Amino acid sequence: MSGAEHVADQTLPSTLSILPLKNRILLPSSAMKLLLTSPRSVALVDAILSSTSAGSGHHHSLYVGVVPTRRDPRANSNAFAAANGMLDDTDDNEDAPHHAGGDQEDERARLHDVGTAARIIQISRKDSPVRSYTLLLEGRCRFGLDKLTAVHPFIVGEVRQLDAAGGSQGDPEQDDPDLAAVAASFKDRARELVDRLERRKGHARRLKSMLESAPAHRLADLFVAAFEDSFDARLELLSTTCPKERMRRALSLVEAHLGQLDVTTDIAKRVEGRLSKTQREYLLRQQMQAIREELGETDGAGGEEDDLDQLQRRLHDAAPPDEVLKQATQELRKLRKMTEQAPAYGSTRSWIECVASLPWSKEAAADAHEVAMVEARAVLDEEHYGLDKVKDRIVEYLAVRRLRPEARPPILCFTGPPGVGKTTLARSIAKVLSRPFQRISLGGVRDEADIRGHRRTYIASMPGRLIAGLRRCGVKDPVLLLDELDKMGADSRGDPAAAMLEVLDPEQNHAFTDHYLGVPFDLSRVTFLATANDPRTIPGPLRDRMEMIDVPGYTSEEKHHIAMTHVVPRVLDEHGLLRPKPRLTIPREAVEVVVRSYTREAGVRGLQRCLASLCRAAAVHAAQASDHKAVEGGGGGGGGGVLASPPEGPGFRRGCAGSAGILHPAAAALSHIGPDGVPVVTRELIDKVLGPPRYDGASDDLRSSGLVPGVVAGLSWTAVGGDIMYIEAAVMPGAGSLQLTGQLGDVIKESAHIAMSWVQSHVAALGLTGDSMPFPEGGGGGGGGIGGSGGSGGRRRGGGSPP
Repeated sequence: MSGAEHVADQTLPSTLSILPLKNRILLPSSAMKLLLTSPRSVALVDAILSSTSAGSGHHHSLYVGVVPTRRDPRANSNAFAAANGMLDDTDDNEDAPHHAGGDQEDERARLHDVGTAARIIQISRKDSPVRSYTLLLEGRCRFGLDKLTAVHPFIVGEVRQLDAAGGSQGDPEQDDPDLAAVAASFKDRARELVDRLERRKGHARRLKSMLESAPAHRLADLFVAAFEDSFDARLELLSTTCPKERMRRALSLVEAHLGQLDVTTDIAKRVEGRLSKTQREYLLRQQMQAIREELGETDGAGGEEDDLDQLQRRLHDAAPPDEVLKQATQELRKLRKMTEQAPAYGSTRSWIECVASLPWSKEAAADAHEVAMVEARAVLDEEHYGLDKVKDRIVEYLAVRRLRPEARPPILCFTGPPGVGKTTLARSIAKVLSRPFQRISLGGVRDEADIRGHRRTYIASMPGRLIAGLRRCGVKDPVLLLDELDKMGADSRGDPAAAMLEVLDPEQNHAFTDHYLGVPFDLSRVTFLATANDPRTIPGPLRDRMEMIDVPGYTSEEKHHIAMTHVVPRVLDEHGLLRPKPRLTIPREAVEVVVRSYTREAGVRGLQRCLASLCRAAAVHAAQASDHKAVEGGGGGGGGGVLASPPEGPGFRRGCAGSAGILHPAAAALSHIGPDGVPVVTRELIDKVLGPPRYDGASDDLRSSGLVPGVVAGLSWTAVGGDIMYIEAAVMPGAGSLQLTGQLGDVIKESAHIAMSWVQSHVAALGLTGDSMPFPEGGGGGGGGIGGSGGSGGRRRGGGSPP
């Protein structure tokens, strides 16, 4: 009949109604429930019902051919889930050519060559919302699809039976000893697989019962249908007609699953062995690591990189020496086996990161702009005024570096009082060399570990200042300034000056070993510069490794030029008086007054502080004027010299009545306005802000001072240079004794007595009877000035002119 065939025995008819099935496969001896909604599938069921003339819904011995369609690669395979549900997996193929008359060849090409003859166990009908049928099918046997005889209203094809129907007796292959042996092996491995799987107990019991009761030639179909969800595996088993071959294929599937379980179990055991009872929460991370080791991806060859992979790549990119790379790789391998809570995890990782971030092979850019010698001198002249001898030595230093780049340059140590520009000279050298600059402050360093680093055995250990400075620079040939080299001390923890001997020795610093690193680092490419105020406090062996360059103090004329060129613009900008518009003018005359009457130093730091005080007073005046404009509604324009009156209102809290709304006592002195409408610093403002003059500038100029008998100008030594000291001798009637006043040391007392002996030897010529000599505290010990003051005083008493 067309569409369905009633089979009285176990032989299939020559034609069957074909039910195409997409992405799913029905195997013999298995059951499947299908929801049919497509027009062609509904027409097939209607024909079956019409031919049997039965309406109860229960139809035995009704067969239909279930043939899988060739799989669409874009379709998702979910066959195992669909086999236990009610998914509409029939292939209605609404766009197929059968609507236009039917093309049997195209339809045949869509279907596989082998299908399953299925018996209809149950039919259920549903008319809402659309007409549909639900079929319960039981696979009976395999058949080969030869050709199609009809495609409309449903598919009918000529078939040939390939094996015996399920449940048939007397199958000759059941007595095959080879089949029995393969089946026994299959049952053993299948039982092992079921026992090891974490499935529900009821399902496991059913699988074991099926293995015991199923016939050998149906065992493979039953087990794969119940266990395997792979479309390709099911299709391969459906296409295999030989029972022994099917059993072997099913056995290979079971072996593959057991192999996967072996790998998973081995990984789990390996991870469990690494973990303690308190580390169970990190099981997932360790499993991921073990999986990567199993796949051979521990070196970052595949998979997603984690932070340790990035650290390893940074370590190789740094290109350290082979010995250092080998040691760092070993430490990294240990780190991978640790948990983050391990005591040594943090210190080990910090050490590896330090090694990876050091510039082992990276140098300053080879194509960096190389400043010409004329331009180098221009840079020095632009950034420093005066200091011609110092600049000449720096130019010589740069010239030798230009001619012999590989030569080991001398280590220059700039010595001089504070504020004369020693540090800025070092910055200028780095600028001319086009290299990174790093300042390392050594003032107050008393521990050798600050230079060599702390050993890794200590908690919170870290590298020394030199290695840390190179790490910040990022190149192996920077300019490192050892600032305040004379301020280092020594105590029970060691002498940092002794540690500096290796750093500054060109014969040793190519293998400088920091205690934290524990591996040698090459410092021979580093350009070392140093600064000091008092070179006498530098230990002799360390001073012998450097070339001392004295940076003298500035004269008054040099201070004037430096102030107008560098200091004044900087302090105005720092106090907001230069941008967006000028708010204060500091003329040269005001700078001269400050230099002459308020500062007496070798450098310009005191001058900068005095000018900053003037700027702060002007900033208060400018801010108060801005507040007043805001209260009145604002308005552009100048008026910088007009004092602002205090704002009124409930939110304003007036101060004392005497202030009259002026926030700064020196604000009234800013009434002098320049031609550009900007307040100008005057002598009145200087006196109010800085107070009375601290020094009499005219007394320092001996050329302009008058000659006073008994007063001699001497030179005294100070820690930052020298100073002028006046020695005065007072002549009084007496027995020729010497009286010294002031806090004097033994050296100056001895000098005074020697000078007095000289004066007494000339007493007849001078007519002296007694001297009293006052000295400033901290003066020098020169006897010439003392004797000169005594002789001058004697000539004055005798009425003669001073010598």
